[in-house]
Amino acid sequence: MQFYTVRCRAQQNPSLDDACRIFQSMVRSAYNQLIHGAKQPEVMSLILERYGIQNYCWRSNAFFQAKSIINSQQELLSLHIQELNWKIGQVQKKMVKTRNPLKKHGYEMRIAKLEKRKAAIQIHLKNGTLPKVVFGGRKLIGSEEWCMRRRGQLVSVGDGWNKGNLHTRILKIDGSFMLDIRSWGANRESFTVPLHVPKPYMRIFDAIADQTLLPVHPIKAKNPTRPYTIRLVKRSDGNYDCYVSFEVSDEPFKPWSGERLLSVDINPTHVDLAIVNSDGNLLAAKSFKEPALIYARRNKRLWLASNLLEKAFKWASFFGVDALVIEDLNFEGVEHGRANRLIANFMRKKLITLAATKALRREWILVSVPAAYTSRVAEAKYKPIFPRMSIHQLAALVLARRALGLQEHLKPNQLKQVAGCIRKRQAWAKKILLQDHGHPYLKPSIPTNGRMSMQDAKGTEPLIKRLTVHTRYAAKTRMQRLSWLMPIKHMPRRVEATRHDGWARAHRGSAPSHLYMKMSM
Repeated sequence: MQFYTVRCRAQQNPSLDDACRIFQSMVRSAYNQLIHGAKQPEVMSLILERYGIQNYCWRSNAFFQAKSIINSQQELLSLHIQELNWKIGQVQKKMVKTRNPLKKHGYEMRIAKLEKRKAAIQIHLKNGTLPKVVFGGRKLIGSEEWCMRRRGQLVSVGDGWNKGNLHTRILKIDGSFMLDIRSWGANRESFTVPLHVPKPYMRIFDAIADQTLLPVHPIKAKNPTRPYTIRLVKRSDGNYDCYVSFEVSDEPFKPWSGERLLSVDINPTHVDLAIVNSDGNLLAAKSFKEPALIYARRNKRLWLASNLLEKAFKWASFFGVDALVIEDLNFEGVEHGRANRLIANFMRKKLITLAATKALRREWILVSVPAAYTSRVAEAKYKPIFPRMSIHQLAALVLARRALGLQEHLKPNQLKQVAGCIRKRQAWAKKILLQDHGHPYLKPSIPTNGRMSMQDAKGTEPLIKRLTVHTRYAAKTRMQRLSWLMPIKHMPRRVEATRHDGWARAHRGSAPSHLYMKMSM
């Protein structure tokens, strides 16, 4: 199963404001009781006595919200220890290499500071305690935004046995979506809040309101409905962001057309796209840059990332793609401080989540493949073939070929460039590159060996369709040797060609102005 989260807007409502304030107070009370060793029945009784919430589900939502905060803090302690050990090791390596006494003193002070921080975390691990938690954020204490964050959240966990969610349901009344909150407070009151749903998500919310969550495969009889969890977060303008999380079957909405797919290489300041044919050959590639992704504030950063991917996918939609390939990223920091800050600000998880949500909205097939050696293979094997393309665009090509199950056969000098001179690393890299990572949903309609070839064996028409400005520039000599004649009607749309003495010149694109191609008159 795959989990997705979509966002809509809920209008301001006094009853909703009061419910969020009480719910967050319940969460803080449950948290303070749990860190002192209280059990669930005791916490539930305290919430009932203090706040008068008669409904058991609302009290359990607050309890499990507090418990999830404690679990996340406990997991972070061990992660902080690993990160501090890695930082201490990196500073010790630098201290061994330097001979400057002033630098050595600076490294010693840095190690002492890290060891002090590590000792404080180890005390918490030993005693089973947690660092002090400030609800709303430590840096905003006393401000209006801090008060809004402390009081402006409401969580309702889904339930598959009660039409997806027992006490917070999405309804469609007279063509408009409403959020129905039931059995709240001491008097078990109910109220509705209007929802503003973006147009691309209308179909998803229709399925949620109808309790079908289509299009998915038939649901088993043991679970008659799909649960969906709702989280409301208050905005600075008084309205609420409504996040709806639900699960969808791994099966695609519709089978792959077997023609084209989109591959995305995600980087800190830009995303690189490659449109690849079913035989593994490149059709088009483009980069979309947004330098502010690494230094903008959080809310603006999310807005920039969403707009960046929306613009990129809109460009890819013109090629008729119906499958998306993303990379499974997993890397650590580096010794260089500037690069380490860049990696720390790299919102890779959020970009991958946004890409998956936008693919769901377009009903594309989503495939994830390992990203090992993609950039190095792109530089060693495909950079000489496509000299005017960036390494990241060619890395996206490698990802797409890997998702199609095509292997990367490298020459000895290319393998040395990819994995270095150590034979064990070369053997490991060769094992990964020759492994079949093909996804069962991406099976081409016509069998292919995936060779990047310009011979007639692949057919004239497919080759003409996949030629771009870059491939024509790289294959100029081969096409002249094969006496290739390309009619103007087969030129891509984004290239404007003009006739001049039997020759056509590309005006747009990245091809140089001196590149000419023979055209049939």
